[in-house]
Amino acid sequence: MKHGNNSRLWATEARKIFKQDESQTKVEALCLDMDTTEQNDMDDRSQTCLTADEFKRVPNLHLLILDHFDIKHDFSNLLLKLLWLRWHGCPIAFNVINLNLVDLVILDLPWSKVTEGWEGWNNIKLSRKMKVLILRGCVDLIQTPNFSNFKALEILILEYCSHLVQIDPSIGQLQHLQILDLKFCTDLSNLPRELDSLEALRELRLDGTCAEDIVVSEDMKHLKTVSACNCKSLAQVSSEIGDIKSLEFLSMDGSELRTLPDSIERLEKLRQLSLRDCRLMWKLPDAIGKLTSLENLDLSSTGIDKLPRAIGNM
Repeated sequence: MKHGNNSRLWATEARKIFKQDESQTKVEALCLDMDTTEQNDMDDRSQTCLTADEFKRVPNLHLLILDHFDIKHDFSNLLLKLLWLRWHGCPIAFNVINLNLVDLVILDLPWSKVTEGWEGWNNIKLSRKMKVLILRGCVDLIQTPNFSNFKALEILILEYCSHLVQIDPSIGQLQHLQILDLKFCTDLSNLPRELDSLEALRELRLDGTCAEDIVVSEDMKHLKTVSACNCKSLAQVSSEIGDIKSLEFLSMDGSELRTLPDSIERLEKLRQLSLRDCRLMWKLPDAIGKLTSLENLDLSSTGIDKLPRAIGNM
């Protein structure tokens, strides 16, 4: 294969370019993905480490998949055009200086060793244009990093960060955030009040957390989806839920809810309400009859044996 004629290189072919002398200016996407067999065969960590000198051969990278590898040395004037970095299994030790990802849009660090004290948060000069941050499965993360430098974020994925207990209050500064995914952050019980200032938020996913309440406010004028399934500490929903006039999908399956607030009647755009497996719920408020846009109501396996008369108004 002539590497110079290929804009994308994957796995085995990608590694070969580091043995070439000439620069591979046409390469824009590079996948360095070590499979499980290779990881088990390599006892020497240095064999999985790439240096800055090797990346000099690919000056025009836009996408870099760096799974289960390490990098080190001085990255001055390298990876300046990178838009998307996926670093699965990123190690906790950070051996890089001058890594300036000035155009980065997506930073994906799934199932990694990063913590709130990870040196990369301070030593990588991240783009202020970054729109997506994915920290899925970072089980060593107890507290999120400070988000003050990520004000352009639109998507924040923290699902399966099972030891996460605190979200930094600076999340309230993310005025462009549209999707916040906290699914299966099983130790997370207290959500910062600053969440209610996320005016651009469209999706809030809390499934499998220990959330005791759903933090919302009337400022969330674009919120369409709230999912809080299997939240075993969720025993009530505050009346503020009725202030979310834009809400279309509300699911609280498997929670400890006993009833719903009367303010639910103000959810004039709600199309789907799911309360499946809410076994302690025995009554619906008459206000349910004012949900004129409701198309799907799931009460499977609840304690409800009688529907309110007002339901006939729907």
